[in-house]
Amino acid sequence: EIAGGVAINEKNILVKEMDKIKIKTQAGTLHYNMKWLSDVEGVRKKTAYLKALWLSICADLYAEHYKPVALRWSYPGSMSPSDLGNYNNIYSGQLPKITPILEEGVQQVPENISRHTESEAVCRYALSQQQSLDNNCLFLGIDIGGSTSDILLLANYINQQGNSVPKLYKQSSIRLAAGVFFDAVIKSVTFRKAICKYHNGQNKIHIENINEILTEGQKAPFYLNSLFDQLTDETFGSFYAFMFREAPFVYAIPAYVTGLLVYYSAKLSAKTIRENNLTAINEVHILPFGKGGRLFHWLKSRQSNILGSTEYYEDCFHAGFGEGGENIRVIYREDISKDNKSEVAKGLSVKNNNDLEPKSEKELEDTRNKSDILAEKNIKYLVNGQPKAIDELEELNNKYFENIRNFDFPEHLENFEEFLRIFIDFIGTRSGLVKNYAPLETRISEVKGKLKSFIDNDPEYDKAKSNRQPNAVIQYRIPILIAEGVCYLEQILIPEIFKA
Repeated sequence: EIAGGVAINEKNILVKEMDKIKIKTQAGTLHYNMKWLSDVEGVRKKTAYLKALWLSICADLYAEHYKPVALRWSYPGSMSPSDLGNYNNIYSGQLPKITPILEEGVQQVPENISRHTESEAVCRYALSQQQSLDNNCLFLGIDIGGSTSDILLLANYINQQGNSVPKLYKQSSIRLAAGVFFDAVIKSVTFRKAICKYHNGQNKIHIENINEILTEGQKAPFYLNSLFDQLTDETFGSFYAFMFREAPFVYAIPAYVTGLLVYYSAKLSAKTIRENNLTAINEVHILPFGKGGRLFHWLKSRQSNILGSTEYYEDCFHAGFGEGGENIRVIYREDISKDNKSEVAKGLSVKNNNDLEPKSEKELEDTRNKSDILAEKNIKYLVNGQPKAIDELEELNNKYFENIRNFDFPEHLENFEEFLRIFIDFIGTRSGLVKNYAPLETRISEVKGKLKSFIDNDPEYDKAKSNRQPNAVIQYRIPILIAEGVCYLEQILIPEIFKA
């Protein structure tokens, strides 16, 4: 039953050919991003893979004299209802049926199966680490994955007994993540040469056939991912320093992705503080999580020695927050990133924290579905032929995406252009990472004309239209600021900076 698998980074894997979905190797066909496969064949492969994983887990439990009593699983908050439904069928329907542990002839299946967003799991992990959360502090957790980034806002809440308890106020999941590195490495010969030179100049990491990336750029994402996975806490620093010397323009990618996430998160923070009257908050602690949380380390690593990175994140947050943001102290924290890449799994495995609000499933659903905001100014939407103004902090409604053509975008995308000025100033005049940054400024005006087409051609939007039920609202939404940002990133920033 087992067919296909997820991308692995063994040193002797030979890549024959690959695209954004499949990697054909001498060991079989791997799937770069199997989590998001949604066709019949894709669901079959995911089911087979998770069955194999479940049997392995049951064997480990049995060997330690344990039986499966509860099963918790997680998913990105941005996952479509149809994809989520497929996963629910696997975890709740398929896996219990094949549990091989018996007790007196009775199959020992999990009695309690529950699902959690990755943000909720990370939130529980953070609290399990005894991190202090004072009434004047807001935790801003940013969990960057390969294809999505999760944002969580955690602050104290005064309950009916007058006690301060941590509450998950917002959780947002957006499709802006570390995977954008892969488009960049395919396009840039200089980037690929630097990776190859780094690999060949050290002896702690070995990747078979890595020299192929010099002539076959489409294979570079696999080799780059393999390199990232073999780097350790000790060797990441030397890698950052090497890339800073050989190809400093590469730093534009982590600077852009992390900066835009901080800018958007600041708008979520402003809305959360105002609507919940959290007037005591004067500090925001940025806590990066996940494998892609290392994107922050590119700028913050001591070996990189990037001047002005602390001020860059402060500028992004204060500008995104708007009025009053200048009174909030922004603190970047690395003390919780020691379990980089495993925070979600560890968050699922900790005991339920009864002091965490909200407690009910309905309240949790509200944080999942009512967190994302438009995040752009002066946008209108045609309702019965009449333009209706939408506030930048308004909660996103799926109905807006019934017809992309009904959006009326202003001549200047004010918020996005504000962020872009901060970003270009940082990578250009302040840090000197990118020498020829003038085209990045002159091409800003192109985004407005590209935006509707960009959303219309989003594979997730196409999937939502295909899976739409009769007379139901389309199950798709994306913050307009993020759509602007990803559109600019893919169609302007990467082609301009990584063309050499």
